[in-house]
Amino acid sequence: MTTQSVPRYCRHCDLIIEGEAEEFIPDSASGARPTEYYHPTCGPAQTPHNHRNPYAPYGKR
Repeated sequence: MTTQSVPRYCRHCDLIIEGEAEEFIPDSASGARPTEYYHPTCGPAQTPHNHRNPYAPYGKR
């Protein structure tokens, strides 16, 4: 039987990681959540900035 490594996917960009990876082990009482991997240069996606009119009802544009 041969041992093949499972490809690691970046949690942010969903691409296969080749080489270095940052590893995050989530807190889980049962240990059921898998380890998450990230590219060293990846970060969370930025949300678009929507300017709201403070004088309009409910802050509409």
